[in-house]
Amino acid sequence: MIIPTAAVVLVAWAGSQGDPEKPETPPSTVAQQSSPATTSPAESPSTPAPQATPEVKETEPTAEEKAAAAAAAAEEAEALKAEEAAKALADLIASGTSEQQNALRSAEGYVGFSAFSKKGLIKQLKFEGYPDADAKWAADLVEVSWNDEALESAEGYLDFSAFSKSGLVKQLKFEGFTRKQADKAVDRVDVDWKEQAAKSAENYLEFSSFSRSGLIQQLKFEGFTQKQAEYGVKKAGL
Repeated sequence: MIIPTAAVVLVAWAGSQGDPEKPETPPSTVAQQSSPATTSPAESPSTPAPQATPEVKETEPTAEEKAAAAAAAAEEAEALKAEEAAKALADLIASGTSEQQNALRSAEGYVGFSAFSKKGLIKQLKFEGYPDADAKWAADLVEVSWNDEALESAEGYLDFSAFSKSGLVKQLKFEGFTRKQADKAVDRVDVDWKEQAAKSAENYLEFSSFSRSGLIQQLKFEGFTQKQAEYGVKKAGL
């Protein structure tokens, strides 16, 4: 079979035109699609510079704050000290003999009922039959303020008798209180010494006769001052 030359030429031309359904993409377009987009440095967004953190300055505590802190620390230390002392006392009591612990219970009963000096309490416990060592052990460990005992004793004396200041100190010392305990108690007691002089003058006149000067001398002998004695005698009617 002989194909005409015109047909061959037509087929060749058709092949050179390519697939009609897929148009040829221009080279410039292909290059644009395949190349990734780049941004120039001038076009990139600027990153904000980090801001410096402001420096926080610690404020110096005020004098009131320092004083409050010192007071709180002192209170805490005192509480700890008291706790340690209480534990040591409890351990010491627990280590005592049964006789010593009985003496301690007796001592607690006595000071709960009346006012005692330490010496007076030891004497009372010994009078009850406790050995001297056990009586002293109990008096050392009984929980009591001897200053408060002296004050209670002073107030008790003034309830039923009249005393000058120095006379009351002597009486407390006679009961076994130390000079310091007696002085402190007499300073704390609420009393008018001039009225005590008047009360003492009246008591003397109930049992004996005195001249004015004689009664003043007697009151001064009891420890009242000149002014207190004169006031007392005058109020008693002399």
